[in-house]
Amino acid sequence: MRFEYDPPTPIAMIADGSSLAVRDRKLATQNIYPLSQTPLRYLLSDRIDLLKDTNVVNVTADDQYITIHHRGKRARSRHQPADADAGAKDNQLKQWT
Repeated sequence: MRFEYDPPTPIAMIADGSSLAVRDRKLATQNIYPLSQTPLRYLLSDRIDLLKDTNVVNVTADDQYITIHHRGKRARSRHQPADADAGAKDNQLKQWT
């Protein structure tokens, strides 16, 4: 999976299945993190189970989205709270914050 952002953001993120590289073109740096220590592990898992793998804090819905607010279960987790938005009509992931 690869994330590239429009300028002025100099960041690109590349996940290869086991690690995540965060590249900063402006600073000419690259940091590597185990994928298991990033929120991307939930999106790239063979089976996504937010109830098993995270603490679901709240679920909200409107005509457009069903939003699941969750955070990592580990007490010392670096994972910040996250939101996953699925389409209200098709339940497909639309955005992730």
